[in-house]
Amino acid sequence: MASRSIETVTILGAGGRMGSLTGGLAAQNGLKVFFLSRTVENAKRGLKRAINQARSEYISKNIFCASYDDYLDNAIHQTDWIIECVSEDIEVKKEMYKKIDVLRQPDTVISTMSSSLPLRELCKECSEGFKRNFLGVHFYNPPSKLLACELASTPQTDPTLIPFMEYFLSKKLNREIIKTFDVPAYIGNRVAFVFLAALTKLAEESNVETIDYLFGPFTGRAMPPLATLDLVGLDIHQAIIMTLKNVVKDFAGEFLTIPAYLQNLITKGCLGNKTPDKGGFYRKDALGNRLSLQIKDLSYRSIKMPRFPFIEAVIAKIRIGKYREAFDYLLSVEQPEADIIRKMLALYISYSYSCIGKISDLKEGIKPIDRVMGFGFNWAPPSVLVNIMGGPNTIKDVMTRYSIPVPSTLINDNMPVSDIAHRGRFFIAK
Repeated sequence: MASRSIETVTILGAGGRMGSLTGGLAAQNGLKVFFLSRTVENAKRGLKRAINQARSEYISKNIFCASYDDYLDNAIHQTDWIIECVSEDIEVKKEMYKKIDVLRQPDTVISTMSSSLPLRELCKECSEGFKRNFLGVHFYNPPSKLLACELASTPQTDPTLIPFMEYFLSKKLNREIIKTFDVPAYIGNRVAFVFLAALTKLAEESNVETIDYLFGPFTGRAMPPLATLDLVGLDIHQAIIMTLKNVVKDFAGEFLTIPAYLQNLITKGCLGNKTPDKGGFYRKDALGNRLSLQIKDLSYRSIKMPRFPFIEAVIAKIRIGKYREAFDYLLSVEQPEADIIRKMLALYISYSYSCIGKISDLKEGIKPIDRVMGFGFNWAPPSVLVNIMGGPNTIKDVMTRYSIPVPSTLINDNMPVSDIAHRGRFFIAK
């Protein structure tokens, strides 16, 4: 570990959001960073995004922008760590890997930002030296606010590389490191997008505003779920769901669909925040007023936010710090909308606990999943919800009520519990 060092970083795909923001984070922490993209103009757009994240032009002294054609050879020769963020297309990535394989130094670290494509397949055609230095390093968007960083490797990865990257990422870039198996979507996206996909189906039966109100910040997430998908990008959501659909064989598979309305929205190029003129679940009119999607005809209207007295009562209790009392009340209310909330929270908890040992080390219990959801999504970790809703036996009753599987890991007294303490910050009174 002592023989390795990282002083210089190259971002491949620096024109994209995650490439530019991750590169900006590296530059903020004193590393020299090459921003490479198909054109220098794309790279400079990435630089502007990185500067906005840092709120300072000072970081530009550590960043050099160029195109692949003009500077790939020079950059790779000087680089200690290559971060690949190119198009989420396995053939595009493989073609890039062929180029950098012959240019890299023997100990250059190569990582991919992708969490949906198998690491072993990505590096299959690369040299043994490449494979020894290759791993998955998955940051969360935006990295300036979300500190989680998932780390995945292959059987060919040098065993000493993992502890080195753990140390470097935590100490130099202030990341919360979570080790994950090389599985599609890793931990965070695997758990989150089952829940999010289920809510896109529920939106058909209700409407956009109602779903985001029912699962607003008071349920333990910093941003309402459909607004979150606009931030992520509806095309990215689709790609993750399609990847998971091919590999998830458990009960969550039934939720992994793209409803017809959402497919039509994506086909029209309405992808969320990245297409502000077209929108997604929300968009703004010419005067800057926020509008919501009407699912029946894909039109937009002024937002008509619903109000349910039982939710306002829950929020009022959260506002004065009575979290347990708020959720005791939520569990007792007899109302269809309360049933929807309880069922979906139980789904989130059930799927999280059912993934223990499948996406991360069984010996770690719920800890890795808790940490990704807390530090990567700003969602209440599943064990925090279990605690605040009355404990495993209460959650078991809720799951049974809604015919949701009860994972053995939830009620196994020998299963390691999370070290994330119950924190009120996850439940926002608004």
